[in-house]
Amino acid sequence: VEMELLTSSELVEKQKAGMLTSDAREAKRPLADHLREYLDELHRRGRAAMYRYNIKKHVEAASKRQRWVRLSDCSQATIAAHLRALTADRLHPKTVNGHLAALSAFLSWCVQTGRLEANPCDGVAKSAVKRDKTRRALSVAECQALIAAAPPERSIVYHFLVLPGLRAHRGDAGDGDPVFERIPEM
Repeated sequence: VEMELLTSSELVEKQKAGMLTSDAREAKRPLADHLREYLDELHRRGRAAMYRYNIKKHVEAASKRQRWVRLSDCSQATIAAHLRALTADRLHPKTVNGHLAALSAFLSWCVQTGRLEANPCDGVAKSAVKRDKTRRALSVAECQALIAAAPPERSIVYHFLVLPGLRAHRGDAGDGDPVFERIPEM
């Protein structure tokens, strides 16, 4: 497939006509510059510091592993390769999906701000997450061991939660008050 090469004036005309929504010059700028601007925008919008930190680390990890220098280096193939490498590193599928979500959020912002024509993450499938652990209540022996091992300030909280023999359901009886059920005493 041969791509049509356009002059600067032709690019401007196509952008004005709405045929192109991104500026090709933006994709040639260093990826680190775009990431810094995205993180500044997240900060302006009041996103939590930990969220911004995670986005930064996930994008930087992909950039390093896939040798992305410019925004134009990000492609569906390199993103999929990065996710396969994370899977090969034995990361849990939910963690791999978190990396994909961080990349997708960043690249969606790049599309919205006219830096990219399309988000390369859109064609990358999420990892299947199988729930292999089921939740269960702690046994009496496990509760006793937890209380014994906990520091004093935490141990008192565990006593408070376990000893009354009650636990709250996730729902309520319709009146807004939690519903409690009796659990076996220790």
